Amino acid sequence: MAVHNELVRTRPDLAELLYQPWWHDRRTGDGPDSFCTKPLCTPRPGGRVSVSYGPDYLRSAQRGAGVPPFTAAQRELMDLLDRLTDDPRFALTMDLREGDLQFLNNHVVLHSRTAYEDHPEPEHRRHLLRLWLTTGPPR
Repeated sequence: MAVHNELVRTRPDLAELLYQPWWHDRRTGDGPDSFCTKPLCTPRPGGRVSVSYGPDYLRSAQRGAGVPPFTAAQRELMDLLDRLTDDPRFALTMDLREGDLQFLNNHVVLHSRTAYEDHPEPEHRRHLLRLWLTTGPPR
């Protein structure tokens, strides 16, 4: 929400693009079902916003037949989103240790991870489990 609100505050012209359809790559193949359109932001009850911004999925959708190239405004918005998500005002850095749990709501938290090098010994390698929870009916 903080990145969204900053965009609305500083670039309302680009913020409008958040609510327009964008092509996304589902990465299920190369056929037409592998690509879909949906907005980056969807209004939710109570003034909340659900976000679906995965720049790699947007960029790879460009390979789809019939998917138009990004407009100049779309490229500008993506560049601005990337800058804002890297801005320390909007970033929380976490150093996860053995036994730590992290719960993220993918609809309101934009997240990534930093690079790492794994240990060559199997007993010291990173062990990450992902659990996808659904708290209500599918949307």
